[in-house]
Amino acid sequence: MKRSKHLLTLAMSLTMAFAFIFVGCKKDKDDDNSNNNKIEANYFAIQGASFVDSNFPSPNSDITLDNVNINANALPGGSLPVSINFDGNISKIYVGVEGVNGHYEVTPSTAKKTANSYPLMINVSQNLTESFTIQISILTEDGLTTQVFEKTINYIEAGTGALQISLAFDNEKDVDLYVVRPDSLVIYYGNKGPGDYDEEGNYVRVWGLDIDSNAGCGIDGINNENVFFPKGYVMSGTYQVWVNMYSNCAPQERETIWTISTTYQGSFIGVSSGENPAAGVFAIDEPSNSIGGYLNENAIKVMEFEIVNGDDSLLETYKTTFPLDASAKQKLENIF
Repeated sequence: MKRSKHLLTLAMSLTMAFAFIFVGCKKDKDDDNSNNNKIEANYFAIQGASFVDSNFPSPNSDITLDNVNINANALPGGSLPVSINFDGNISKIYVGVEGVNGHYEVTPSTAKKTANSYPLMINVSQNLTESFTIQISILTEDGLTTQVFEKTINYIEAGTGALQISLAFDNEKDVDLYVVRPDSLVIYYGNKGPGDYDEEGNYVRVWGLDIDSNAGCGIDGINNENVFFPKGYVMSGTYQVWVNMYSNCAPQERETIWTISTTYQGSFIGVSSGENPAAGVFAIDEPSNSIGGYLNENAIKVMEFEIVNGDDSLLETYKTTFPLDASAKQKLENIF
């Protein structure tokens, strides 16, 4: 387990390097907080940042942000890792949503930038129901405000529930999320959980893994995975959360940053080991670790936490193993 422990240490270090981390709790769509912050209520929040109830800052220079790495997709209750590459020192980072009043101001002085890269992790509100355009600009140490970087963030429908564990990563790889339930059942791509058909005939997950991205390097670009348990399906006991680079697919000239957050009843849950939220990095040449439901030393144990007041009254209506879908069959065939 030496490698796993080393990578977990790296993940914990990167978590501290991210400037500010926060998850928006559930609120009514029309509710405002004390700062009239509709961005937090409906889109995302950044802990420790100052919310300014005014227009997004206008640029006073021709400087552009040409190298901002950010996931183009977001799901409710998930996270949005951002890496701003800028050759120089930054006094403030401005983050907002196009067409929504107000913006965040982040002072990155407490963050540990890597080379010329400033990391920023944004956690998405569980109330997110639509795509949006994020706006980012910076104030340099010389007092210059850059041109505004804009990117459309596509809304991905996903389950939230009483317990939600979400993984996001910023590169087109087959990165897998594993959740080990207290009864040792492993929720992963080969055992996603039960599903049923809604009134419109669509097959939907009742609980379990409802987002499984880039399976077998069939790139869908979603770059998120999500496990959820609605009320009535949350078992009491100890849970484990793992992340694994199943396949590095086509290596690109940059590392892969991943982030994982776990919420219980709308707030971050405290952990007995690891970090929540957690962040880490897979190297450019990270070797593929094509495993099934048996976690090995090359996977990363991210966190462990306890649920003491669970309500699993509905779990008995489902068996503990479920039929494989096509993508899971393909991945398992590659192993065996």
